[in-house]
Amino acid sequence: MILDTLPPEAAERFAVIPHGRDFSDMRQNIRWPNAEDTVRILVPGNISIAKGRKLIEDLLDPDQADRRLKFHILGDHDFPGPRRGLHFHGKYVREEFNNHVSRIAPHVGAVFSIWDETYCHTLTEMWAAGLPVIGLDYPTVAGRIRASNGGWVHSESDVDKLYADIVRDMKDGDGFMERLRAVIEWQSGEGRSNTTRVMASKYHALYHEVANDRLRLRAPEMRLPNVQKAGQSRVAVVCPADAAQESAPGSTHIRVWARTQNHANRKVTFVRMSPKELLAAVRCGDIDKAIVQRNAIPGPIWQSLRSFVEAGKLRYALDIDDDLLSVPADKDPDGSYALYAPVLTDILAHATLVIASTEVLARSLKDKSKKIKVLPKLLSGAIWRGRLPRRRNENIVRGLYMGNRSHDADFAMVKSSFDAMARSTPNLRLRLVGALQ
Repeated sequence: MILDTLPPEAAERFAVIPHGRDFSDMRQNIRWPNAEDTVRILVPGNISIAKGRKLIEDLLDPDQADRRLKFHILGDHDFPGPRRGLHFHGKYVREEFNNHVSRIAPHVGAVFSIWDETYCHTLTEMWAAGLPVIGLDYPTVAGRIRASNGGWVHSESDVDKLYADIVRDMKDGDGFMERLRAVIEWQSGEGRSNTTRVMASKYHALYHEVANDRLRLRAPEMRLPNVQKAGQSRVAVVCPADAAQESAPGSTHIRVWARTQNHANRKVTFVRMSPKELLAAVRCGDIDKAIVQRNAIPGPIWQSLRSFVEAGKLRYALDIDDDLLSVPADKDPDGSYALYAPVLTDILAHATLVIASTEVLARSLKDKSKKIKVLPKLLSGAIWRGRLPRRRNENIVRGLYMGNRSHDADFAMVKSSFDAMARSTPNLRLRLVGALQ
């Protein structure tokens, strides 16, 4: 719409970054209407005239005899009052949307806005809930539905025809199932991959490209930012972590996250992803480079990713700081490392680069990978470096041992030395952080 009012060459100055959304779960719709069913249509949002209130009333007029349609309004509205075919479910909070959908049990969703939307989050939410969606022929909603095939697009200029089209579509079992499959495909692709982190990474990459191009203010001489290059400078970071990508084992923080902080001077933008998000982003062609740590990629997801790696659509570096192919049985009581070993061997073989923490580990893996680089573990400069407080003259020798439960055996190796030193140096004080807990 903006470009319609500008010269053609202005298109080079625009970048489109779709809204990112984070969904804790995607659900699949297991309901579709039979030929004689009353079709339950979910209409979420604040349903005013602009959002299709009058159109819904007009659609119910020809339905008085057949009673084929039932509209479920989820959210605020300005309908004058109840009538047959209308059911009101009240306001809702976004986090409870899927629960309301399960309770209402609709067959389809609808977006009946009578002018163009800027994006339409309710369309995204209905697809995440597994619903194909009926939309009107305005560019944003219609374009998204046509691009994904996750619904139907109709004109509202002739209400009787719109009514007949909706009834026909709901009777077309093959067409309905085609839309359901398209919604599932959207969920496993764009719906899973386009998170708020991914959206933010696209902004960061674009801002970086613009800043480095040092745009001049005189339009004829302005050198435009390379939008395509900005999109290619993003790298996925996939580590063992929680769903929010904020809590992770110590090695993730030290070896990967501390080294992949985004800032203005870096030529790439890092974006944390879960394994499922990585697979979805690769499927969409949105990511082609990644850093993977240890055993973060589950076997089934690796089987899906492998074909993209072999096709040259994904290159990755694998960071590993333990020999996970030779974990002793007493350290692997449930056998999970042994079970994962064939998967890890395959991941090592397909990696563009393997990053090992020690020379010893690199030598043990040299037959498993074509290229290995050693990157030692280091103390975090942000945490440990800086001005130390002045030591008090109290004649005390202070020691510090840091670790976690997996390091108890390591501490046992040096404990006798500390015991001997304590006998000869009574003023020794050893502080343990994390170990022997």
